[in-house]
Amino acid sequence: MYTKAIPYTDYNGLDRQEKFDFNLSKAEILEMEMSTEGGFAAKMQKIIETYDFTTLIREFKSLILKSYGVKSADGKRFIKSPELSKAFSETEAFSNLYVELATNTQSAIEFCNGIVPKEYTDSAEYKKELEEQRARYKNIAANIAVDSIKGTVASDPVSGITEETPEANVESTDATANNIIGFPSAPTE
Repeated sequence: MYTKAIPYTDYNGLDRQEKFDFNLSKAEILEMEMSTEGGFAAKMQKIIETYDFTTLIREFKSLILKSYGVKSADGKRFIKSPELSKAFSETEAFSNLYVELATNTQSAIEFCNGIVPKEYTDSAEYKKELEEQRARYKNIAANIAVDSIKGTVASDPVSGITEETPEANVESTDATANNIIGFPSAPTE
């Protein structure tokens, strides 16, 4: 489970900071993977490979609302419902979180890793897949940088690569590859 304190100003003009809980169970992850043709992970990979950032942002919104819930007082249940998700989506707290995840790679990484069960992110299989994903995305980011230098890509809102700064694009390729869609950078030695 991922708990996040989100500061926001309510519709009465009052500054607030509240803690909100987000979680995906193993069953929910299985359902997402099995109910998506080719699997959810493959769908996300295709979105990134085709630079379909409109769909990526839509998926982030869905992920926030799908993972939002309220922990029962005894800690035995994580209560979710369409009504709870809708109520949360109508707050400035949701708006602030959504903008943060769409514009801050580190926050997106923390959120994605936080909402999945710990045994997934700690497993050797997950870590191996993470390294394979990093290698694939490093190649994608390099292609974005090359296209940007050639002037064929005006800008990429996720990586920050822009046509105006081709030198920085090449230098940021590794960081972009490691940070795209929830994959943390490898620890430096």
